[in-house]
Amino acid sequence: MRYDSTPLGAPFMDALRWAAELHKSQCRKGTDLPYIGHLMSVCAIVIQAGGDEDEVIAALLHDALEDTDVSPKEIRERYGERVLEIVRGCSDGLPEADSGAEPLDTPDRGPHNWRERKTRYQEHLRSAGPSVLKVSCADKIDNARALTIDVRRLGEALWGRFNGKRDDQLWNYRTLAGIFAERREDLGPGAGWLADELGRQVEEFERAVGESRSQ
Repeated sequence: MRYDSTPLGAPFMDALRWAAELHKSQCRKGTDLPYIGHLMSVCAIVIQAGGDEDEVIAALLHDALEDTDVSPKEIRERYGERVLEIVRGCSDGLPEADSGAEPLDTPDRGPHNWRERKTRYQEHLRSAGPSVLKVSCADKIDNARALTIDVRRLGEALWGRFNGKRDDQLWNYRTLAGIFAERREDLGPGAGWLADELGRQVEEFERAVGESRSQ
């Protein structure tokens, strides 16, 4: 592992405050846990993987275009084009065109197109650049860890929270783990362990699901 991340300065501190403000009324799905906790976890993983300041800021903002009314222009003006492109590359189901000053239209994220959206995002990751891969893998690590905790706590009742149910979630995370394993060397110097960690988290998730089904 690398622990020599670029020093974090005023832009990072601004992004931390802004992310907290943007997501202040949101909780993790089906819980009363403040959503900022997930963003901070993803941020910490990216820092641990030697992420530079743009990547760390993008980790804090990786859900901003999907889940808030912030516009691409606002992100670009505050943190630059590279941060915006990483955030866009980590966003599931957004239109390709930049809508300028206006917030992006919220995509249809219902259960009927869940698998289609996930498949499209999986394919996107097969050619995404190192910064997108790094932030996206950190996001999936924290999500898989949370799913494992929750399925052990709630059992089969957990799946009522999600558009993608148990078998769909297993398919998605197994596929993602495979993609990141294939692209391990593309995560950047010293960051390949992220793919290994995602693989371990997905295996633990699978075990937890198996235990819950046998109860």
